[in-house]
Amino acid sequence: MEMAVAEPTHTANLPQLRKRRCVPPVPWLVRYDVVVIGARPIAVLDTIVCGSLQKDGVVQLVAAVADACRAQDCDLVGGEISEQPRVLPAGSYILSAAALGVVDKEKIVDGSAIRPGDVVLAVASNGLHTNGYTLVRSLLDAHPSLGSSEVSGGGAELPRCGS
Repeated sequence: MEMAVAEPTHTANLPQLRKRRCVPPVPWLVRYDVVVIGARPIAVLDTIVCGSLQKDGVVQLVAAVADACRAQDCDLVGGEISEQPRVLPAGSYILSAAALGVVDKEKIVDGSAIRPGDVVLAVASNGLHTNGYTLVRSLLDAHPSLGSSEVSGGGAELPRCGS
């Protein structure tokens, strides 16, 4: 068995999340990063950095992350909370997470088995996600004219929290 670890970060303003009844996407993002190599996610650890520790807010945030983990068939097994008053304003949070997944070594998806003539399937996305932004930035750096290009087709509307 091999282990896979992924660590996206999400910045959130807790009052906005409460108002929109929105769960931060971190548990889903780390799960995707583990699943993409063929691993089954089993555990998530989160880190919450806040400007001012507001106990009720942090409890709600941890509960939302735990619920999101359960919905993804994995468990929130621990984490860390760090109060950083000179780094973040009160009411703002940075949420990051690491996921642990397992996969048999011979079942790791790494692209090494791709051969000429293989069929490539593409699945439409509802927009950019985590590493997609890195790819777009690097494309814009290499080809600045793309910034004025219109992109069309397949643009599903992003889901709205609380709707």
